[in-house]
Amino acid sequence: MKDALDRKFSLQRISSGDYVFLSNDESIIWRVAIYTEDGSAVTSSGREIRGSRWGLWKFTGRDMERINTNEWNDFEMWDAMFRTRNEAIMAALRDA
Repeated sequence: MKDALDRKFSLQRISSGDYVFLSNDESIIWRVAIYTEDGSAVTSSGREIRGSRWGLWKFTGRDMERINTNEWNDFEMWDAMFRTRNEAIMAALRDA
């Protein structure tokens, strides 16, 4: 029996550090990409957050057949600050 968090669909690479994948129920296109925190975000203790993190975006466009991965306006930021790509993917699978 498959675990509920097993991914049914593979990642499709858009570019280095930028991927899309379909939710297991095929209802959501997720985008996971690496970005750089510049210190403007802080921890609860006030420490600046700097360096590479992985973010998770959800496709909000109307036509899943005509997705334009160059157009970020069709993606809504869903979650961020993941240290690894896998952490971001697991969050998407839980939230789907």
